[in-house]
Amino acid sequence: MFNTAMRQKLDAGEVAFGTFFKVGAPSLVELIGRSGFDFIIIDAEHSTFTHAEIENVIRTAELVGMSTMVRTPDASEANILHALDSGASGVQVPALRTAEDVKEVIQRARYHPVGERGWARACRAADYGFPSAKGYVDHANRYTTISVHVENAAMVEARSRRSARLRRLTSSSSALAISANHSATQAKPIIQRCSPRSSVRLMWRSRAANMSALSPATPRTLKISSRAACATSPGNRI
Repeated sequence: MFNTAMRQKLDAGEVAFGTFFKVGAPSLVELIGRSGFDFIIIDAEHSTFTHAEIENVIRTAELVGMSTMVRTPDASEANILHALDSGASGVQVPALRTAEDVKEVIQRARYHPVGERGWARACRAADYGFPSAKGYVDHANRYTTISVHVENAAMVEARSRRSARLRRLTSSSSALAISANHSATQAKPIIQRCSPRSSVRLMWRSRAANMSALSPATPRTLKISSRAACATSPGNRI
């Protein structure tokens, strides 16, 4: 079944290190894994991955002991299913705006009785049907990691979100800045405006959170201790 190393680290309160991955090059996946990373986020939103390429990246990551999150193109049921059925450890879903959007994502990523995920036992995530159906469903509902990408002001300000059951949140400082009509390189004003009552509250209510930073100063601006660190460029130390 799918790799759970990242999830087990987070559940144990440990730090998991990962990076975004945007190119269909299995050798690079191996290099990242051999370098000691715990997970990669396969970016299917801002890249040209096909479903088959995503599955092969996941397969390669597992060979070097890494977990895989797939950043889906959107929140559609089909894209979430493709990622999870291919054996991803979880999904990171972008462009959500309300707590209802988040609840729908959770429903699409979990099997009954927790959610409404479509059933396909003969998929890679379920080892093509060799394990028992109950064993696979229990494993998937227990270990599938669901992350939502907080990248617009509407999502930050959504007060009713605290009812959503999330394991992980990701925030993009540049996307937040753009949503507030700032330049992508001027993230500090929107981060400072949102963080005291919204961003920080949103982060600490999740089991783990990480932020894509524009500079090493971003985590200090937010004053958040994150258990999932994601490197976005060589200059960012999170």
